[in-house]
Amino acid sequence: MVITEKKLILITGSTDGIGYQAAIELAKLGHQVIIHGRNREKAVSTMNKVQETTKSNQLNFVYADLGSLAQIREMVNKFYEHYDRLDLLINNAGVIRQKRTVNQYGLEETFAINYLAPFYLTNLLLDLLENGRPSRVVNVVSRVHSNHFDFDNLQWKKGYTAVKAYAKSKTALILFTYLLAEKLQSKGITVNCLHPGRINTKLLHAAFQAGGEPVIKGARKLVYVGTSPELKDVTGKYFVNNRISSSTKITYNKEVQETLWKRTEEILKSALEVH
Repeated sequence: MVITEKKLILITGSTDGIGYQAAIELAKLGHQVIIHGRNREKAVSTMNKVQETTKSNQLNFVYADLGSLAQIREMVNKFYEHYDRLDLLINNAGVIRQKRTVNQYGLEETFAINYLAPFYLTNLLLDLLENGRPSRVVNVVSRVHSNHFDFDNLQWKKGYTAVKAYAKSKTALILFTYLLAEKLQSKGITVNCLHPGRINTKLLHAAFQAGGEPVIKGARKLVYVGTSPELKDVTGKYFVNNRISSSTKITYNKEVQETLWKRTEEILKSALEVH
């Protein structure tokens, strides 16, 4: 792939798995990569490992527990202090919880980390993405997503299973992708999502007790959708194996997209007011 200019890239959840490997691949291509980890120690340690592997001097780190809205905002504030633009945001971080767990805001963690965090983070970073335009947002989703969406049970107070909660969070992230792409179409920011494949990560083992393809295969899909010149004007799409594919029918429903956006804003406002 020919790189015409160095991009400033933030990858969430880049201390292991696909995110870590994507950081290596992008650093090798000469991009300025910002590693994100849950805490400072892990983020710094990972940055040093990527540096050793790639010999890049274009690395930095940020940290925040993505289950904490306060920590996300603090991380973003520090980002604004150090950078005046962002060329590519990859919302890669994700979890799966075998049992229903609730964070300090009273929010179910799978939904909070896999969906609310990228919604909140992306919206907070929009000014920097505008400064970096043409810029891109890439959301890592999954083929494991639903064709129905129950607004009355967003926090899984009933019927919780790990896979159902994970699927719902990824469905929400796809709905967000499509509506955000539309909102930003005139601003020079593209927004796409991708299924990285059945990749051999901790998350896959936790969810399905199964292995998968090498991490590098998933990472290169993030790199492709994030940096490929041929996708510079492509927005609001779902990619599988580097090709535009179709997500479930409900994800294209404008009313569902807009209702989810409104409900998300209400959830975040309420959580931030309480804390």
